[in-house]
Formats: sequence, C-alpha cells, structure tokens
Amino acid sequence: LMSKGSPFAPKLQTDNKTTLIEAARDGFSIAFLNPKLAIFFVALFSQFINPETLDVSNGTIMAGTVLGIDTLWYCIVAGMVHHTRDRFSLAEKGAVIDKVAGVVFIGLAVRVVLL
Repeated sequence: LMSKGSPFAPKLQTDNKTTLIEAARDGFSIAFLNPKLAIFFVALFSQFINPETLDVSNGTIMAGTVLGIDTLWYCIVAGMVHHTRDRFSLAEKGAVIDKVAGVVFIGLAVRVVLL
C-alpha cells in the first residue's frame, strides 16, 4: 500500500527490427510446440473423429481449422498489443496498480481469516 512505483521505466528497443519471416517462424514454433494447444484441439476434435471414416480430406479440414483459429487469435492479440503499446505503459501506473493489488490481497486475507 505504500509503494512508490518502479524506480525506472523500461525502455523500448526500437533498434532491433525483426523481419516478417523471422516473426512468422517464431510465431509458428510457439503455437506448434505449445502442448496446451494440442490438448485443447485433441479434446475438441475427438468427438468428431470416426476411425473408420477418417480420411485425408477430413484431416485436412481439421488441420486447417486449427491453423485458422490459432492464426486469427494470434493476429488479434498482436494487433491489440501493437496499438496499445505506445498509449499504455504499466511502468507509469505502477504505484496505483500496487496499491489496488494490496487492497485486493488484504481483502482476500480478511475473508480467509473470517470465514
């Protein structure tokens, strides 16, 4: 509750430019190697898979659906982060965020003790 915020503000590195191919490669490997994503889609598609009728076209449709949903999600997140990066800095509002979090945690502690 007595936080004065961060003593320094992080500097954005504008010198380090990433090419589109590097960004696409990094994004693909993050999505492809994420085990939570694989578990989610296995759980989602397991109800639609019939081993007797599974063929290349059904597999292609399912893989395309996964690719489309995941690509759309990451594009939305990247677009939101890109547009808000310059207007919203958590370092400037660190003291307020710390105070609000302190009040919330104290409230939770009181609730645990009293209940």
